Amino acid sequence: MKRSIVIFLIVLCIALIGLCWWYTAMRDVNLAEIQARTSLKGTSVSYSWTGGFSLGNCDVHAFFSGDGEATLKVGDKSIIRIPFSEEKFRRLLKCLYDNKFTEIKVKRRWGMYCCDIGRYEVAIKDGNRQMVIYADEKHYVDRADLLNPILAEIYARDKDFGQKLDYGPLGMAGIQDFSEIITASVVIAIIFISALLFIALRWIKNRKKNFKQNCLSKMSHENQ
Repeated sequence: MKRSIVIFLIVLCIALIGLCWWYTAMRDVNLAEIQARTSLKGTSVSYSWTGGFSLGNCDVHAFFSGDGEATLKVGDKSIIRIPFSEEKFRRLLKCLYDNKFTEIKVKRRWGMYCCDIGRYEVAIKDGNRQMVIYADEKHYVDRADLLNPILAEIYARDKDFGQKLDYGPLGMAGIQDFSEIITASVVIAIIFISALLFIALRWIKNRKKNFKQNCLSKMSHENQ
């Protein structure tokens, strides 16, 4: 039984290590290596802004491909498809590289709910590898100074589409929200108390076992 448990734990650890490696490897997009290629086919950059406060349905989905095409979908309007030259796509990639896109980190916002902001998302995909940066009600980027020039470069493509890409939000508000912190604290407290109870019960069980063994040992000596 113990051997089976040990084998199971070893297999589980190997699986977790493999999953972590796969997740890290799939997010490892090398912009310098991509720019050095003669062909950019299979590489793409996308931008979206959804669910924010705006006039009507203004959700934005833009897609720029190294295959020479770009698309834009705004709200309920028809998809716009245009040719997108390699020169323009390389300019976009250079902007991501110059502003250290792969070093921007998404962080959790605790104790504050930023409503009406919607969700911003910028992603680069290279074959099976992909890296996504996003910001929404509960998340923010640690280097907005690096992300802003990238968004400006994407918004500048409005002259190619004949349609603007920046629609908002028209306003937002911050609301304090400690429910998740309280929930996390309660869960941690429950785990901690459960661990203490487990240790205490094990200690009591061992004490009883030792007491019983001592009693039996004394009775055995007395009988002799």
